[in-house]
Amino acid sequence: MGRPMLRRSGAVLLSLLLHGFLLLWLLLSPESPKAPEPSPHPDIIEAVMMDDPGAMTPPVQEISPSLGVPPEPSAIPPPRAVEPKRPVKPLNGKAPQVHPPVDKKHTDLEDERKPKAEAAKAAQKEKALAEARAQLEAETQQKAALAAREKKAEAQRHEETVRKKAAEDAKLKSQREQEKKQKAQQEALIKEAKAMAAAKSAAEEAQKAERLLKQKAIEAKEQLRKADVEAKRKAEALQQKVEEAQRKEALQTSLAQEEAHRRDQAKALEAQAEKAAQIFVNRYFRPRVEQAWLKPASAASGMSCKIQVRLQPDGRVSTVEAACAGGDAAFERSAEAAVRKAAPFPMPHDHEVAAQLLGQVVTFRFSPE
Repeated sequence: MGRPMLRRSGAVLLSLLLHGFLLLWLLLSPESPKAPEPSPHPDIIEAVMMDDPGAMTPPVQEISPSLGVPPEPSAIPPPRAVEPKRPVKPLNGKAPQVHPPVDKKHTDLEDERKPKAEAAKAAQKEKALAEARAQLEAETQQKAALAAREKKAEAQRHEETVRKKAAEDAKLKSQREQEKKQKAQQEALIKEAKAMAAAKSAAEEAQKAERLLKQKAIEAKEQLRKADVEAKRKAEALQQKVEEAQRKEALQTSLAQEEAHRRDQAKALEAQAEKAAQIFVNRYFRPRVEQAWLKPASAASGMSCKIQVRLQPDGRVSTVEAACAGGDAAFERSAEAAVRKAAPFPMPHDHEVAAQLLGQVVTFRFSPE
């Protein structure tokens, strides 16, 4: 609560110091030059034609209104001595007009303007000082009013805090007194109960001991009954587990026997199919190959070849390879050519026999006489 008030007081003091410094600076600052007021009547210069150009006087320095400040008196050149001029013949028959010297007129204008300018400066400075004082006074009053409102609000907040704390303390005190009263009542009830219990303790202890003995006898009997039931349950569960294990073992044995029997049957069927396939090859493949064989010149009696053939489902030959005894290349090529010439071979109608022929390389011996 105190820190915001200190910050606001510091801000008010800083603002007052800044405005005082500004006012002092305005009082002590040097006077700035003001631009001269324009002449109400501009100078008029008349030109006159003369016969002698050397007789003309040099032009006088004019005051430029665009400079913004009048020239210093020391900067104005002194009037020069005018030499006597010869009579000038007028152009239009009239006598030339005579004007006062330019330097004298300029000096008079400067003398008239300077007091006015100084009076205007003083009035402007006084006006600025008055405005600064008025602004400073208004801000000071405003900040004082703000500080007063803040102080009043702070006092109200402090008063509200004190009031709330007093109410809370009173509530806490009442609550503690109530708790103390309740505790005293409870202690009185406990003492009374203890006194009544002490008066009845003898008779109740005897009755309690008798009831306790009866209760223990009942609990012991119940425990024996539960133990008997649990033992029977465990025995039945064990018997069920043994029977289940025996059933599983018998089932596994039966399944293993059936699987072995199926494997034996499959092997027997496979052997039968393989034997039937070999018989089919010897009966239908070999005669066709022997008929298609062209005997080479190097062929001799008793020569034989082992021919391995891979068949397609329509009886055509995918690959053929012959290995003849003695390594006769011409005999081997003739045997392979005979196999390709004899294709396509007839395929058996039995699916098992056909599977044996297509699932592996068909091997048969070729021994032409």
